[in-house]
Amino acid sequence: MMVGDSCDNLLANYRIFFEGMPDPVFYKYFYPTGDNTGVLWDLYHYVRGLKKDKDSDAECYYKYSEMPAGPNGGNLSYYEKDLRQMLRAVWKDTGGKAVKGAVATIPSSDVLKINRVTEMVRDVLSSSGGAYVDLTRIIRRGKSRGAFHLEGGKRSVAENKSTLLISNPGILARLDLVVVVDDVLTTGSSFRAMGEFLRENGFRGRIVNFAYARAFTGEVVKAYLRYDRGIEYEFFPDARQLREPFPEKGGSQDPDGPIGAIVYDLDQTLIDSGIRDLRYEENMAHAVMPYKVYEGVRELTSLPIPTALLSNRSKWQMDKLLSPSEAVDNIKFPEHRGLIPFPVFTYPQDEDEGGFRRNYYKPCRRGVCEVVDYLKKYYDVGGCRIVGLGNTCEDMIAYKSAGIDGALALWGVPDYLKGHARKHWGADWVFESRGFRGMV
Repeated sequence: MMVGDSCDNLLANYRIFFEGMPDPVFYKYFYPTGDNTGVLWDLYHYVRGLKKDKDSDAECYYKYSEMPAGPNGGNLSYYEKDLRQMLRAVWKDTGGKAVKGAVATIPSSDVLKINRVTEMVRDVLSSSGGAYVDLTRIIRRGKSRGAFHLEGGKRSVAENKSTLLISNPGILARLDLVVVVDDVLTTGSSFRAMGEFLRENGFRGRIVNFAYARAFTGEVVKAYLRYDRGIEYEFFPDARQLREPFPEKGGSQDPDGPIGAIVYDLDQTLIDSGIRDLRYEENMAHAVMPYKVYEGVRELTSLPIPTALLSNRSKWQMDKLLSPSEAVDNIKFPEHRGLIPFPVFTYPQDEDEGGFRRNYYKPCRRGVCEVVDYLKKYYDVGGCRIVGLGNTCEDMIAYKSAGIDGALALWGVPDYLKGHARKHWGADWVFESRGFRGMV
């Protein structure tokens, strides 16, 4: 995303996924997986309506495409209304008529199919009066991603990008803006592949990525809905019933009291991994870490108090990032009384009776609670203030819902997002520079 481009209207109505991405992804809903009840089932069925995998998907689509419009009668498509609202927000943020904009979609992985989102975008743009150019008939999948994978290709950004084709690349050079739309955000790799494809074919403007929903297990979705009050669900008002206040903080409530322990996030908090290096991320086992430790982190992590690290990366990734050949020479934590040199935690996992694996990423508090229990077990910090340091809204929710202070590392937040983060992410502390010296 270009620095200086406004996204006030988008941020007022959508959540944002920015870590590791050249262009952030805005999304509104969630696609909850695993055991779902109540409003989570409603959200699940809403997203299933964007699919074409099962007969029941079509039933969900028609249900949410023919909702009562109100006292004046008629029907309303929730999907179409959500799409139009997003395009209007982009229109307001980017200059309206003064900007030459277009809309693309992530094509179906099957070259012979047109996905539901593409169909809806075409319908909406055909009645939009030419506000946006339709790129869905120009950019398509030239080879099915599944076929590529069977032939030995890797499911990566490069593989994804290699299956895309454009019939008229010259049009991209005349555009100022491209909105890329997909149904579900998982890792963001499809959006990144499309962004690189557009740039390589001559586009030089701004990219706005939009997904209807983001996929998480049900417990993670509940954590968002309980504590993140920034987004209202017009079509799913029952989501408000999950809201609850943050629990009382454990230990000292004195805001001027000393910090007894610190829980660190990793990416864009301790290491500058801004836009993720794909050559490294997709080949970690055989590559050297390209990321640098932020200036000041050595001093920050050498404070004479207990510390631990909790990341949403997998255990395998953390083992690689913090292996002796990588970050150990740069990130040094205090000795932990001979227990382990690196008290490093990743997101908790478990499986249900059917073998479905549930990952409890932040903003779910389970990982933070495990770290806090560890610190209390091995250190005399039960009556002290524990602070969690991170650079995302998810970090703040996880820390505060676990009963500890949330400190926002503003150096790991993009410039265009810093004002919004200060105001809306609920941090107890906001730090521009890397240091707790005056609080320890």
